[in-house]
Amino acid sequence: MKQLVKSQGADAAFNYKLSLEEQLAEIKQITGGNFSRVFDASAMATETGMEALAQVGDKDAKVKYFATVNDWSV
Repeated sequence: MKQLVKSQGADAAFNYKLSLEEQLAEIKQITGGNFSRVFDASAMATETGMEALAQVGDKDAKVKYFATVNDWSV
C-alpha cells in the first residue's frame, strides 16, 4: 500500500493499521517532528492526526492546524 500511495505523489507514507503509538513513532521518524499542519485525506485518521500534532509536531509552533475531509470531526 505504501508504494501505491508513493506512486501517486506522496513523499512518505505510514501504516495506519499499526497501534497509535507505532504510527506516531513512524510519523516522527519521517518528519523529525518538523510539522504544524495535518491533513487527513482518508477521513479515518482524526485521532492519529490530532495526537501527531500534540505529541510529535513542532513544539514551538504558535499555531497548529488539523483538517479532514470528514464533515463531523473537530
